[in-house]
Amino acid sequence: MSDVAQTLPSEERKERRRLHLREAVEQPAQLPEAPQPDEPRSSVGEKLRTARVERGQDVAAVAKLLKMRREQLEAVETGNLAKLPGRTYAVGFVRAYARHLGLDAETLVQQFKDETAEQDAAKPVNLVFPVAQEEFRGPRGSIMAIALLIAMGIYGITYVTMPNRNSAATAAQPEQTAVVVEQAAPTKTPVAPVTAPDSNQTPVEVAVSFVAGNPTLPEQKLPSAPALEPVVTPAPITVAQAVPPQMPPVEANARIVLKAVEPTYVQVRDAQLPRSKSVLVARVLNVGESYAVPNRTGLTMQTGNAGGLQVEVDGRSLGVFGKSGQVITRIPLDPSYFVERMAASQ
Repeated sequence: MSDVAQTLPSEERKERRRLHLREAVEQPAQLPEAPQPDEPRSSVGEKLRTARVERGQDVAAVAKLLKMRREQLEAVETGNLAKLPGRTYAVGFVRAYARHLGLDAETLVQQFKDETAEQDAAKPVNLVFPVAQEEFRGPRGSIMAIALLIAMGIYGITYVTMPNRNSAATAAQPEQTAVVVEQAAPTKTPVAPVTAPDSNQTPVEVAVSFVAGNPTLPEQKLPSAPALEPVVTPAPITVAQAVPPQMPPVEANARIVLKAVEPTYVQVRDAQLPRSKSVLVARVLNVGESYAVPNRTGLTMQTGNAGGLQVEVDGRSLGVFGKSGQVITRIPLDPSYFVERMAASQ
């Protein structure tokens, strides 16, 4: 009886499990409803292009009016950031384009920043640490003196060992000696016998003239000496001094002026030029030196000492750009960028 009693509960438990599994299979699982996706929002470029087309304006005409390149305007409409000089310039292009079309510029600018934030975060940041050029502080006077002595030594050795000069002097010496000997040889002149003067003859006064200098010798045909070859004197050797790199010409009415309050390395590039010719200036600005930035778009700067660089925009000083010794790259040289950055840092 005990075995039968133990068998019945086990069979009941198995039967209950079968019923539970059957109900689970027959009743489909109720999954939570997936949220409906929001309607796709038009991008900033699509809104700008639609507004332009509705107003019947051409891309080339709008680009000329806004003083922009047509490729840049088309890049804004298509959202192609690779053809734009930088995110800061792209924001300025969107703001100017929206105001021209009569749209809400600030709303479109904020939407454009949201669209490009993820793209900027995904881009790898390549930090470039420029090496400041060391200035030569050696004794320039001693180097110049040594170079001058070397040049004089080379000139003296060349003059003494010149073969043409020695041969010409040796050939001319015997001819000059022969001429002197012939001039010194006395000439025999017949002496007339002295007779007593006749008393009946009238004395004749003889005028004797004395000629100063050597007596004139009869002309003799002497062998002509060979023509002496001209002695070529080597040009003196000049030692060129190291000329410091010249600053580019200062542009009149420049809106941005960079002044050095500490020695700092500055490099300015033009993104619209080929890479081999894009560097406008790359040098160390000493204390008191300044650089006037040309008034055009697409310029970027990198500095090796942001705390030693003071920025002036439209004649107004905005203070130093960063901390002393701080390295900053890809700085857009745009007046509005400096004004917004300096205002945010204060």
